[in-house]
Formats: sequence, structure tokens, C-alpha cells
Amino acid sequence: MSSELKFKENFTRLLKEAKNKNEFEFINVLLGYNGMGSLMSLTHFYESESLFKDLSSILTGDYTNKNNIRIGLFLYCHFFEMDELYRILGNLLRIANNLRFKPFLFEDLSKDDPTPTEKINELKAMSVTAGYTDLTDCFDELYSNKLRNSFFHSNYSIDENEYINISNRHKIKLNGQTYHSLNVETELYPLVTACVNIANYFFDEISKSKMSYTLNKIVIGTLSTPEPIIILGDPKIGLLGWESSSGSSIKITDFNGTPFLAAMNIHISKGKAKSENEKKLDQLIEKDKYIKNDPELLKLEQEILTKNNSNTIKLLAIPYYNWANNTRVSANSAKNPFEKKALLNSAILRYQKSIEYDPDFIQSLHNIALTELEISELNSDTLSHLTMLEKFEGLFPFATEFPGTFFNAGHFAQLAGEDATDNSQAKALFLKAADYYQQNLNMESDSCKTMYRIATSFWRAAEKGGLDVDELISSAQTNFQLAIDCDTSNFKYLLQFAIFLEFKATLQKKNALESVTLALTLLEKADGISPENPELHFRMGIENLLQAQYIDQKEEREAFLQSALSNYEKSLSILPGQTKVLNNLGLTYIRQAQLTYNETSISLFKTGIDLMDQIINIDPKKYESYYNKVQAYIGLYETTNEKEYLDKAKKLLDYVEENYPGRNQELINAVKSF
Repeated sequence: MSSELKFKENFTRLLKEAKNKNEFEFINVLLGYNGMGSLMSLTHFYESESLFKDLSSILTGDYTNKNNIRIGLFLYCHFFEMDELYRILGNLLRIANNLRFKPFLFEDLSKDDPTPTEKINELKAMSVTAGYTDLTDCFDELYSNKLRNSFFHSNYSIDENEYINISNRHKIKLNGQTYHSLNVETELYPLVTACVNIANYFFDEISKSKMSYTLNKIVIGTLSTPEPIIILGDPKIGLLGWESSSGSSIKITDFNGTPFLAAMNIHISKGKAKSENEKKLDQLIEKDKYIKNDPELLKLEQEILTKNNSNTIKLLAIPYYNWANNTRVSANSAKNPFEKKALLNSAILRYQKSIEYDPDFIQSLHNIALTELEISELNSDTLSHLTMLEKFEGLFPFATEFPGTFFNAGHFAQLAGEDATDNSQAKALFLKAADYYQQNLNMESDSCKTMYRIATSFWRAAEKGGLDVDELISSAQTNFQLAIDCDTSNFKYLLQFAIFLEFKATLQKKNALESVTLALTLLEKADGISPENPELHFRMGIENLLQAQYIDQKEEREAFLQSALSNYEKSLSILPGQTKVLNNLGLTYIRQAQLTYNETSISLFKTGIDLMDQIINIDPKKYESYYNKVQAYIGLYETTNEKEYLDKAKKLLDYVEENYPGRNQELINAVKSF
């Protein structure tokens, strides 16, 4: 098998294995994060990719054309000089070896700028344990340091069909053989052509891997501990980055028209000539598990303290933070409440130890607050949401290092707003939540979840009333739209935006039909994501029912009511017995009957009554069903002129007034007047 084909087959296999083995680490290889900044200033990958595409497009198979030889040799040399070639291959091999992505892959080599030969040797060592020696053997077959030097240092000549190395001291070594010159037709041109083809394949496969992420996807990845990670994808751009549930993220954003790689709560460092203790500490930080009174960590801790290097001592904060997180994970799986509480207290002690070594380690301060909340819940004296809000507000001086502090403050402000019984206090807390979420967003730039939380905070504030309701509704709608633009396939965002628009329609009746129509458009989009969701079809039925309410044309109203029936029936077919859906289904039959008040209406009114009876049998306290039943009885009276229906309506209304006073005074007054 040729070296070209062998490289391609093994590289494809390596990409698949790395993705299957650890997809979170795999996407970090694709992103290649080594600091924040413009993508074009952080890596040569895109420039090299463009170079190969442009120059290889003018190459032909004519080896007698010296320009082809020169361009081919230039690309050959460029290929083996590319840091990104070794970084990507090396990190993929690390994943195959069950290791993690390493931004500065060759930092442990003694030289500041290792040569291609030194980096190739590192790859070959990795490939043995990973099972990819065929891949790295290709470098022996294709790469010649002396050939590269002769061309780059202008120490060559092309004479007829021979590439001649002018320096007799440095003969060309290739695939175990030594040459003073290479035959262009049989040795040199096939070599450079194979490398150009491999390079283009390398770039194409990396680009395909990035473009395969067209939608957001949740995987489990390890930061300090395993946690859910949202891989951010886009149909046009592909991989955009990732964000974690704990507030860390790496994202490609737009900065004045330039792709910009931004990160939050990510700390990397590039160091040379690490001490033995620092190397041991690195290994400990990479550990996924720590045991009780971990001897390895405790021993290393004493060694580091003895050396009394302040920078290394500060780094002890990280393994203690990881250890504390692992202890919290163990606590979450503990079934015995006493064991759970003991583990959570141990976690707090380790977080405190982390802060002792690094007083500014905000992640530990942050997690202490959350752990204290968990302990209080076990003690049945749950810390109030206001208390938790105050704890996170106390961490604001450190929030520039950990924007998740603002997010969690917003979260607890929102929960405290839900707890508040006073409308003005609740509204103030919801607005505070929106402000804190906005501060988090200012630091994270494009967090879809934060935009969504801002929208819901403004929505809840608007529900509390006031002169600024229209302004709050506008702010909520703007942020809902931003959240959906940010994450176009998020089912929850689409559904909640539609429900918000129902609320808006009830307050702003002038534009109610426009709001309801937009809500239905959102729900239809959500239907393409999760078509078998019962709540979705219930909401679509509500929008159809509201459309019928705001439309004057009888034929259109009939069509909307029929669509409402179809959606409610679809919801019930997915999840039978939902009283809220049965109620709206019955109400829709009653609305259909009220369009005509003819013979057909009689059966429709009775169908509505039957459905209300079903609901009352399931849930006798669902007062809406009694009122809907009253409406149906009145409709039967108006259609048939039979007084028994009016008597039934009055008797049922008396029962409801007695048992559920003040629940629908408008309807009660209308019936009494009738």
C-alpha cells in the first residue's frame, strides 16, 4: 500500500476513534484553543489550508516543468513545518490513549522550538500504545530533513531530470536510503505529489469534522469533574464551540466581522522546564478520581510546601477543588442521608483548602455556596433563595474571573421573585435577575441560555403589572428572539416563546392576532424538532383557538377551530387523560356550536358537555370545566328554546358559586343577566 493511501486510511480511522472515545476532547482538538483572540492570529491552520488549496490547484502532472517541481517542493516543506499537523495528530493520538487534549503539546521537550524530526519522534512514541504505527511510519517514508534543508536553504539545483543536493556533507536520507540526488520522475515528484495530496486530505477531513456539527449536541465531558457539555453547532458554520453547565465555555464569536475565539472560566498556561513536583501536580490535576485521604496528593502537598515555591503552592488549589467536586459527585449518588451530609461537609472542607492556597479561586467560593444549600436541604431548613442571592452577590468582586457568579445570582433572584407574595417585591427581584443575567451575558457575549433567562425574567416582571408593562413585554420578546437566533433548534426556547406570545396577546389585544400567528409559526418549527410532544400540540391547539377568537370571517374561524380539534386530539393520542387538553377540546366543540346555533350545534354542545363530565370525574376541583359546561347548557337553550337547559345551567352555576366563589365573576354576571 502506498504511503499516501496508508496515511489517509489511518488518519480517517484515528478521527473516528477519537470522536467515539471522547467527543468533548475531540472537539477541543478541532477548536485548537490556546488562548483568546482572532482565529487568524492564533493559528496558521487557515492560512496553510488556503495556501495548499491555491498552490496545489496550479500544479499539474508535468514533472518536466520546473515550476511544478518548485511549487511542489515548497508545499512539501511547508507541510512538514506545520505545527498544526503535529498538534492535531498528537492530540488525536492522546485521546486514543485515553488522555486529554493538551493545548501546548510539545512544551515538555527541552527545546523552545522543536524540529519536525523531534515532533515526529514524539508522535511515533504515542502511536505505539494507540495502535497507529502505520500512520506514523508514513513520516519515515515521506519526510527527509535533508531534502527540506536543501530546498529551504537554497542548497539545490535541478538539472534535467535530477534534483541535486549541492552540499556533499548533507546527503538526502529518505526511507532508510541515502541519496546525493533524486530522480525527478521516479523519486522526487511522486514524493511531493503524495505529500500535497495528503495535506489537502488532512485539511478536508478536519473541515468536514467541524462542519458535521450542524446542531447543538449534549455530551458528557470532563473539566474538573464530568458534567454535561453543550457542543454548539450551526448549519452554515459548523462547530462553534461549547459551554458547560458549570459556566465554562469556548466559543467562536464575531468581533467586528472577524472570527474571534473567546473563552470563559478556562485557564491554560505554557511553561517550560517544569519541576518534578509541577509535573506530578499536572498528573494529579488530570485525575478523575481521588480517594479518601488521598495519599498521593497529601504526600505531594508536603513536598511542595517544603520547597516553599509560592507559585507552585498556589496551584494546589486546583487538585483540592477537583477533589471537592469529586466528593460532591459521590454525595449525589449516596442514598443514606447521613453519608450524603458527611460527604458534602467534606467537600466544603476541601473547597476551603483550595481557597487557602489561592484566595481568589472563585470557583471554590462559588461551589461552597451551592454545597451549603444542599446541606440545608438535607437538614430540612433550606436556605432561602434570598439568602443564596446574597451569597452570590457577595462574590461579585471576583466575578470577572467567573461570570457564572452573575448567572447564579440571577437564578436565585428569579427564584426569590417566585417566592415573594408581594407583587412589587416580586417584580423588583425579577428585574434584578434580568440585570444580573445581562451582566453575565456582557462577559460571555453569546450565551443562548442567558438570553433565554433574561427573556423569562422580563416576562415574569411584566406579569406583575405596572406602567412599564409594554416596555417589559418588548424587552422579553427581544431577548426570546435573540435566544432563538442563538440556538435555532432549542425546543424549550421555541415553546416558551410561543407561550409568552399568548400572554402578550391577552394584554395587547390590538396586535393579538399578530402575536398568536407568530406563536403558531414558532410551534410549527418546534414540531419539526419534536413532533410527538403532547405539550406542543396542546399549545398549537390553544393558538388555533385564539386565532378563531380574533378572526371575523366565519369560514376562517371554522378552519382554525378544526385545526384546534386536530391538535388537541393529537396531544391526547400521545398522552391520554390530560384534563387540560380534554377541557380545551370540549371548549372547542362548544365554540364550534356557537358559530351557528343550529341542529348540528346540539350534538357539538352535548359532546362538549360529555368531555367536561369526563374531566369532573377525574378532577372534581377543576372549576373551569363547570363554567364551560354552563356555557354549553346556555347554548343548548338558545338553540332548542328548551327551559330545562337553562335550569341546568342555573343549578350548576349556583353549585360553582358556592364551592368556587369569585373564580369567574364575569361569566356569572353574564349568565345571571341572561
